[in-house]
Amino acid sequence: MILGVGIDSVQVKRFSQWSSISATQLKKIFSEEEIAYCLKSPRLSAQRFAVRFALREAFFKALCSMQQRSPLPFLKVCKAVSLLHSEYNIPIVRANWHVLGEDDASASSLVVHCSLTHTQDDAMAYVIIERC
Repeated sequence: MILGVGIDSVQVKRFSQWSSISATQLKKIFSEEEIAYCLKSPRLSAQRFAVRFALREAFFKALCSMQQRSPLPFLKVCKAVSLLHSEYNIPIVRANWHVLGEDDASASSLVVHCSLTHTQDDAMAYVIIERC
């Protein structure tokens, strides 16, 4: 059963200087693994930061629609979500459901699906939260 859906699009140029932001500042939004991945390729870092930010915005919207309210401050949601990749480079969203206010029984049945895309100009993310 689909509980929440969210989509977001951002302009990559907004993130063109993020590779020069301190790690302390970046850790307010992204995990250490995400920061390392984004900084690994200077040519792609703005796109990578942008799509991860769009993911957080889309996740926040899906969470709001799931819980029928504005759940938590956006930065708290940011820290509870991170993007990983499978061995086949498929995006996987890791969510800390306890931080997001879900109990153990509820959290164990929640799955997050996402689709991401980015170009030199735009980054987009689509998120579905489902109860299995």
